[in-house]
Amino acid sequence: MTPSTFRKLQDTHVLVIGGTSGIGYGVAEGALADGARVTVASSTQARIDSAVNTLSSQYGPGAHVQGFRCDLASGDIEATLETLFTEAAAGHGRPVDHVVYTAANGLTITGLSDVTRASVLEGAQMRMFVPILLAKVAQRHLPKTSTSSLTFTSGQASDLPPPGWSVVLFFTGGVETMTKGLAIDMAPVRVNTVLPGMVKTDLWKFLPEEQRGQFFAEMEKRLPVGAMGRPEDVAEAYLWLMKDRFATGTFAHSNGGSLIV
Repeated sequence: MTPSTFRKLQDTHVLVIGGTSGIGYGVAEGALADGARVTVASSTQARIDSAVNTLSSQYGPGAHVQGFRCDLASGDIEATLETLFTEAAAGHGRPVDHVVYTAANGLTITGLSDVTRASVLEGAQMRMFVPILLAKVAQRHLPKTSTSSLTFTSGQASDLPPPGWSVVLFFTGGVETMTKGLAIDMAPVRVNTVLPGMVKTDLWKFLPEEQRGQFFAEMEKRLPVGAMGRPEDVAEAYLWLMKDRFATGTFAHSNGGSLIV
């Protein structure tokens, strides 16, 4: 067995959509540490510049990291994604091998009595419409091999529904079911989904600061691991799914044991 046997991301090209903050940034850093060429994409140029500069300084002149602006909140999603894949491939001089999707707009929890068509459509943009169109575009660009992958992000709410989350569950459940179908339709390219638990990211900023702190403290008392998750913890699940060419149609849980208490 050669030393490179488990360095499966070495010189591959990993595209992380949503890779400038939170879990996505953790995935980008982990892939870079594993020897991959990394492209991060975000809707905000300032975040892209900051992420690329930080990663470059951390991993030195040998680090292959680049970033492109990609606003998927409106407009022609398919055309925007097509441009992103083309630019990413040109920048690193090779096609994308792995795609990780962690991007999401702010989470708005709306009770069933307040749901409207407009609110459902707004929430579905980044959580349903973009993922299926991403799969369509990725199928044209990813090498047709089991060493290529597409990984989505869902959440533990699908298994442990909080009150008032019916609409969010509609989105997360849709992505999880879609993963199984895409694993068949995109084969031999592998398609999987990570279901993070309670992780400290900006996604929780919809809660007021005091309420957020209290919520985190209560969760940490309940979790068997005694702490909220960190982006770099959950990033390991994405790295596993990229590396394991025998994993497809798979759901990876990283939740601190929240489903067993």
